Amino acid sequence: MEIGGRFYCYKGPEAKDEIAAAGAALELLGGALVAEKAYGLPRKAGERRLYIIEKVAPGSEKYPRRVGMPQKRPL
Repeated sequence: MEIGGRFYCYKGPEAKDEIAAAGAALELLGGALVAEKAYGLPRKAGERRLYIIEKVAPGSEKYPRRVGMPQKRPL
């Protein structure tokens, strides 16, 4: 992704924990969380969140990795 590009991520109930766990990876890959919006589902079916992540810096030259490497060596 080019600098200035955005990734829109629609997440479920565990969203805050997932985003917190992804903090180091976001930094390593040049991303930054720029917006967060909470949505209540109808009929009290829970809450969802929309996160907007923007590419703000170049990532390391070693990313993206070849097939199978993310499973062997997660960020």
